[in-house]
Amino acid sequence: PHIDCFQTFADGSYHEGASNIIFEQNVCENMQAQTPLEAGKAFMIQDADNLIIRNNVLRAYRVLQAVNSENLQIVNNVFTNRLDLSMENFPSMITLKNTPNSLIRNNSFFDPLFHVIYFEDPSSRSGTDIGHNHAYRSDGQDAFGIPYPNDLWNVNPLFVNAERGDFHLMPNSPLIDAGASLTIVLSDYDGDLRPQGNGYDIGVDEWLSDNWVNLDRFVAIIYIWFFEQFEIPTLLNLESMFQNFSMFFLKINKNCRVFSQDKNRLSFLQCEMRLIVTINRIPYYRFDK
Repeated sequence: PHIDCFQTFADGSYHEGASNIIFEQNVCENMQAQTPLEAGKAFMIQDADNLIIRNNVLRAYRVLQAVNSENLQIVNNVFTNRLDLSMENFPSMITLKNTPNSLIRNNSFFDPLFHVIYFEDPSSRSGTDIGHNHAYRSDGQDAFGIPYPNDLWNVNPLFVNAERGDFHLMPNSPLIDAGASLTIVLSDYDGDLRPQGNGYDIGVDEWLSDNWVNLDRFVAIIYIWFFEQFEIPTLLNLESMFQNFSMFFLKINKNCRVFSQDKNRLSFLQCEMRLIVTINRIPYYRFDK
């Protein structure tokens, strides 16, 4: 037996294949696989049509498999495997069988174990619209397959912290403005409007420059807030502020991420109803809504 996060099929009696449904802003993790026929999937789609799958974070052994379906629109998602797993049960990011007329654009395929997009038959290639996707393995190996037009392959996406499941884009990410213009995607995973800047971003996050400030300004903002609330007479340094006043900081913003652009000094702070404090001279701060 195996579990799929989303499954649809028709059996001629009680089950009817899904049609005209939008799946968005979901997170799925399903990395188990016992045999090739018992592999965990984010989407197991059969006998379906006119589905839109957008702005989802999908981590599974065989992420999306579609059979006897058509007109699937798979856009602005993050697909990810885990590189330490075996390949014996045929992992893939997207597998299509007898599924023509698919739109596959603006997706990030992060750490694909094997195939990025795999067609089991020629009919599934008919009417496809594929491009402006991203593929990258964090172990330095090239992604398996051949890029489509306007793809970004084997390029570090510069996510905030993929290991922790944070696929927001850093300010210098190559995925910013690298996507195709898609009228069916009006916002990102967080609800921020698309596009921003010069074009659509690849993946689930549409980068907003307004969410980022220089560290000096950030310290000044925090200092002013603390001074007004607690009448603190002296400017505290950033380390002691987080260590001593983290609970107060949660009142400012319960979703926060801090990181360094220098990969050798990566620091990460996420306060989402819990406290994790690791400070190390950080040049940028992200304000999440």
